[in-house]
Amino acid sequence: MEDIIPIKVCSHRRSGTHLLMKSLYDNFILPDVGKYVDTSDAQMDWYDGTDGIDGIDGKMVYVPWIKLFHTHNYAHEMNFDNFDKNKCIYIFRNGIDVLCSFYRSFKIEKDFNEWIADHIIKGWLYHVISWFEAGGIYVVCFDDLIDDFDKTMSKIEVHFDLKRKHDGFIRTDKRVGWSPSSPSSPSSKNGNNKAIQMWNEENLKMYNNMVDWDGIVKRANELN
Repeated sequence: MEDIIPIKVCSHRRSGTHLLMKSLYDNFILPDVGKYVDTSDAQMDWYDGTDGIDGIDGKMVYVPWIKLFHTHNYAHEMNFDNFDKNKCIYIFRNGIDVLCSFYRSFKIEKDFNEWIADHIIKGWLYHVISWFEAGGIYVVCFDDLIDDFDKTMSKIEVHFDLKRKHDGFIRTDKRVGWSPSSPSSPSSKNGNNKAIQMWNEENLKMYNNMVDWDGIVKRANELN
């Protein structure tokens, strides 16, 4: 049953959602959180039949951690009367990387710097803010999941009172999810090198004028 799942992952698209879910699945004792999902619209060219995702049946693929996913919606769109916020974990990632990954994943036909605009940046930024302001939500920065995996997983373990499968933590070195980014490409304050090269000077200046990334990370640390 869905209500016995002790933790649910919320995020903006392209923020490390599947990497976090797989990390939770690999490291903690959980109820059955797998099911077949329709991958008709997913870019599964990376899939090689390993790493736990198996059972391909036409366009249906069995993903053993997919029930850990809750939503990509804004927090104010959620009805928390029907779901315990204390079960939520929100993963967020530098907008420079998120928007580049979103652009590539959805194969947007416009040139990246023609597509990017203040409302695109605001859409990502307001998503993060909405979950920060929801109250009672545990937040994880994608960078911490990459750069300090054991410490991040240990904090999650304590906060949600989870039980480990192993003595130590196991991290994946493979890509997971739909058209995934590499699990070893941290965002950092200024975005990863591959992403930041896509931004022209004008749009990067617009982003930096709108987004206080250090302030976002500081606020996230205060929330937990």
